[in-house]
Amino acid sequence: MHIPKHLAQAGWDNRPLSFWIESLDTDEFGDRRPSVATIGQILSKAGVTKSTPRTQPRKSRLRFARSYPMELWQIDGLEYGLFDQDATKVMNYQFIDDGTRFDVGIRCFEQLENAQDAMTTLNAKWR
Repeated sequence: MHIPKHLAQAGWDNRPLSFWIESLDTDEFGDRRPSVATIGQILSKAGVTKSTPRTQPRKSRLRFARSYPMELWQIDGLEYGLFDQDATKVMNYQFIDDGTRFDVGIRCFEQLENAQDAMTTLNAKWR
């Protein structure tokens, strides 16, 4: 593998993304270019790169959820393509209870995302 020497001479780091980008120019891997994650695993096993602790703060890795059921609902809008001849697109609005992740209700509309349909979904009587 010639990439580590070339990167060091050019002043680049030995991170997996640098290897992957350099492989685009050198064509070292040919048609079977591995993913950045695979390159990272290979470099780590070979001892070429140092393992570094996560730079992301621990607080940002915590799952966001309410403590009690039915304390807060979350609405998600998802554009969905039907498998009909015209490839019709519809909009699904889904309510999820943030504490339990329970699907409170879902509605589907012909028009794409808009406030009127979101409000209609919000005002629906859910059992």
